[in-house]
Amino acid sequence: MTKISKELLLKLSDFVAMHMGLYFPEEKLHDLEIGLVAAKKELNFEDTQDCIDWLISSSLTREQIEILASYLTIGETYFFRDTKYFEVLEKNILPQIIESNKNKGKRIRIWSAGCCTGEEPYSIAILLHKILSDIHDWNIKILATDINPVFLKKASSGIYSNWSFRKTPSIFKDKYFIKHDGLHFRILPSIKKLISFSYLNLVEEGYPSLNNDMNAMDLILCRNVLMYFIPELARKVALNLQKSLIKGGWIIVNPVEFNFLDQTGLIPVNLNGVILYMKDCNNPILNNEIFNHVIEAKPKKEIEFSLQLPFEFEFNKINNIPEINELKENSYIIIETENPINRDSDWLVDAIDLFKAGLYDEAETRLLKKFSTDNLNADGAILLARINANQGKLFEAFNWCQKAIQLDKTNPSYYYLQAIILQELGNIGEAIIYLEKTLFLDQNYVMAHWTLSKILIQEGKLKESKRHKLNAVNILKKYNNDAILPDCEGITIARLLLIINQSNNGKIL
Repeated sequence: MTKISKELLLKLSDFVAMHMGLYFPEEKLHDLEIGLVAAKKELNFEDTQDCIDWLISSSLTREQIEILASYLTIGETYFFRDTKYFEVLEKNILPQIIESNKNKGKRIRIWSAGCCTGEEPYSIAILLHKILSDIHDWNIKILATDINPVFLKKASSGIYSNWSFRKTPSIFKDKYFIKHDGLHFRILPSIKKLISFSYLNLVEEGYPSLNNDMNAMDLILCRNVLMYFIPELARKVALNLQKSLIKGGWIIVNPVEFNFLDQTGLIPVNLNGVILYMKDCNNPILNNEIFNHVIEAKPKKEIEFSLQLPFEFEFNKINNIPEINELKENSYIIIETENPINRDSDWLVDAIDLFKAGLYDEAETRLLKKFSTDNLNADGAILLARINANQGKLFEAFNWCQKAIQLDKTNPSYYYLQAIILQELGNIGEAIIYLEKTLFLDQNYVMAHWTLSKILIQEGKLKESKRHKLNAVNILKKYNNDAILPDCEGITIARLLLIINQSNNGKIL
C-alpha cells in the first residue's frame, strides 16, 4: 500500500474540515487515513492517494459526503447516556417546557442535532411519554438529524441490541421496547411516531428553516458534535442553533464545547451541577431555587420613545381562523428569507441587519420608532411580520402581513408569508387560498408550489399534489444548482431539488 505523506493528509484534513466541519488535527491524522482507506472503494478508487488527490480537487456531492461521513464519524452512544443530564431534563427542563406550553397550543419542539443512531431522541421521547399523562393531546415534534446515513438508517429502524441499553435501567427497556428477535429490541410505535429523522450537514445547511422544520425549538441537544469541528465552524453552528431556539429555549452541549457558545448571547445556567444554556433570561423557572448560579447577560440599552402608530391596529381580529382567541403567543414559527427588500433607507438597512443577526427585539424597536413619526410602508410592515413570526407572535405577524398586503397588493412573497402563518395557526383552508393567490401573481413561485404540494398530500389530494410538485421541480431545473431563490432560506437549488425528490420516496422526478 502506498505510504501517504503527512502533507497530503493535512490537505485532506483541511478539505474535510471545510466541507463537513470535522476536525482532524495532526495527532488524529492516522484516524483520518484509516477512514479513507475504508471509504476509497465505495468512492470507486483502488489507490488511497489517488482517492485523496481527487477529493481535494473536487466539489463533493451529498452522496460523497455521506460516504465519507459513514467512515469518519463516531457512533458511540446508548440510551440515557450521561444520566445527570436526563435527570435534569426529567425533573426540571421538560416540566418547565410543558408548563410554559400547556396553555399555548400544547406544542413541544425538540431537536437532537447529531443524533447518531437514535438513542438520544428516543430517550427524550420516552421521558415525555413518562411525564405527560395526556401526551395524546399534545403536538410533539422531535427532530433528529445527522450527517451519517448509516446512523440514520439504524435510527429510523428503531431496532437495538443489548449494547444500546448497557447503562440503562431495565424498566425502560421492558416498558418501551418489544422483543424483535432473540438478540434485538424494537421501540414502541407510540414512541417512534414522535420523532422525525433526516439528513443534515450542520456546516452547509441553511437554518433556522421552515423548509426542513429546523425552527423555533424549545430544546436543542447538540452533545459531542461541536468538539469535532474546527473552532470557527463550531462557533458558526452554535450561533445558528441559537437562532433556532425560541425565547426561553434551552441548548445542551458537553462541557468541552462550552467555549463555542461564548458569542451566542446564550445564558449559562448551573442546574444541580449540570450546565445548560438558555436563550433570554425572561423565564419563570429562573425564580426556582434549583438554580445554583446564573451568569446574567448585560442589560441591553432600551430605546425610549412614545409610540403612536398612524393606523388602527387590532390584534386577535383575524377573519376565518377558528378558535383564534384560544391560540396563544407561542405558536412557534421561524421565517427567514433572502427576498430582496428596499435597502435605500438607513433605518431599514439597520433593522434588516438586526433581524438577520437574530436581534428581533432591537429590530422591532427600530422599526416601531420609525413608524411612530412616519407613515408605515410595505417593506417595514413585512419585516415586522417576520420579526413577530420568529418570536412566535403569530397574531401580530398576521396583522403586520395584512398591512403589507394592503400597502402592496402585487407582491407574491407577502401572500406566501401569510400562507405559512395561516398554516402554523392550523387554518389549512385559508393557507391554500393564500398560496393560490401567490401563484396567481407569480406562477413560477417555487416555494408556493412545493408548500401547496405538501399540504394537498396531507389533504388526500394526491393528483393535485403531484402536479404542484412537478411544477416546482421543473422550475428549479431551469436554474443553476448553486443558485438560491427568494424564500428558500439559503438552501441551494440542488439541495431543494434533493429534498423534493426524497419526499417522493426516492423516485427522481
